[in-house]
Parts: sequence; C-alpha cells; structure tokens
Amino acid sequence: MQKIVSFPKADARSPEDEAFAQTRQRDERAMASIPDPLGFMARAHQDQLRICELLEEIADSLPSRVDRLKCFYAAGKLRTTMRIHHLDEERGLFPALRRHAQINRSLASSLERLESEHIEDDSLSQDIIDALERLASGEAVSSVDGLSFMLRAFFDSHRRHIAFEDEMVLPAARQHLDRAELEDIEAVMLANRRMSPDELFSRHLCSTAMDLFRGEFTEPS
Repeated sequence: MQKIVSFPKADARSPEDEAFAQTRQRDERAMASIPDPLGFMARAHQDQLRICELLEEIADSLPSRVDRLKCFYAAGKLRTTMRIHHLDEERGLFPALRRHAQINRSLASSLERLESEHIEDDSLSQDIIDALERLASGEAVSSVDGLSFMLRAFFDSHRRHIAFEDEMVLPAARQHLDRAELEDIEAVMLANRRMSPDELFSRHLCSTAMDLFRGEFTEPS
C-alpha cells in the first residue's frame, strides 16, 4: 500500500525559496560547526549517489510512469545539495590542497579536471532541472529520448567523479591538511550554507510547480 503524504497550502514563497529554506534550516540545526569537514564531504558524496539513484529511477520510468513529485524533489536536490557541495570543494578543499608543494603533479592536474567536470555537471544539471520541473508541472518535454540520454550521461559521469574523489582526493586531503587548514575549509562550508537562493541558481522555476504542494501525493520511494 502506498504511503500518502499531505502538504500544507502554499504560502507567498516560491517553491524554490521553500526548498532552499528547508535545506538551510536543516543545515543550521545540524551544524553550528563542522568539526570533521572531510568526513562531512564523504557523507555528502553518499547523498549525491542517492540523487544519482533517484535520477536513474526517473530515467527508467520514462515516458509513461513518471512520478511528478519525484521529479520535483530531484530538481530541488540538484539545485541545492549538489551545487553547495561543488562550492565546498571549489572554494575550500581544492585551494587548500593546491597550497601543498608536496602534492604530486598528477593530483594537481586531477583537481583541474574535477573543476572542469563541475562546470560540465552544473551546465547539464540546469537542462535536467528545467526538464524535470516541466514534468513535475504536468508539461511535456520536447524529447523523452533526449532527456533519458541526459539523465544517464549525468548520473554515470557523476558516479565516476565521486568514486575518484573518494579514492584519491579525500585520502590526499587527510594526509596533507593540518588542523588550521581544515578549520578554514569548515569556515567556507558554513559560509556556503548562509548563501541566499539568488546566489545559488537562477530564478526561473515553472510557475505551476507549486501545485505539487497542494493536496495529496505519493511520497517518493
């Protein structure tokens, strides 16, 4: 039997603001500090793998078994969770690693590649977000095959990206970074979680998406 959840009536905030506010409130409750930033990033990788699983489920459901609420949820996670994690690495972890002369050239080159992959992921994820939000609002997408290809290209690439960071980057960080550098990374991560929605993503969410928060819907599995 499917579990049914009831959502409150919409208020004056957009769905975009609401999703971001919920993410930030959760982070603020959980983290007045981040005593283990590298451990936090490792756990964030597990969260991102779960997002990849969700995107794979959506790809498998196309074109006739699409869960609209699941599409909206996935779009929100891409907008917030993944983007903030990229900023944690680009503004905190990667600069700290580059300051160590003893890091080999291979890892330094890998950091550049990972940053390039972030740019590619952010660009592709925006197209995916737009398509997911159209599906969430009950609209058709221009090409179901094209969306399926984008989803699979994204989650396949991102899984490889995370595996490399877990196997190479985080171990190097644990080896080379001292307490002061980890505290600097912690400060960056906390600052990233105080950003406004406007600083994270453009504001062009489909206007009908708030309908998903009215009435009763099946909870994403």
